[in-house]
Amino acid sequence: MSIKNQQESEKKIESASGAKFLEYAKDWDTEYKNIRKSHKNRLVKIYVETDERDAAYRPACSLVYPMIADRILDSPYHASRFVSLLPFQRLEGYDKERIEIWNSIQAFLTRG
Repeated sequence: MSIKNQQESEKKIESASGAKFLEYAKDWDTEYKNIRKSHKNRLVKIYVETDERDAAYRPACSLVYPMIADRILDSPYHASRFVSLLPFQRLEGYDKERIEIWNSIQAFLTRG
């Protein structure tokens, strides 16, 4: 098997597994919202839209990575407080779906 064929088959397997996970995530979200009435108003993100060409939607957990902040943040409480202060835009779509827009680090720093 050539390297090109191997890469193509790996991409097919990766996209198939991504599609299966997306289907699972949609089912989970539907079940979660049906548990209680108040869950329908909660904004729980499993997949997030990115600006990458090859993967428009990615699992939210793939965008989170640890930061080393030895002396900047003293505890998880301070970290959660810091994150809660980050600005984001909350919009409501045409179908009453809530949409959150978070900026990249570069856009956040540019906006001051």
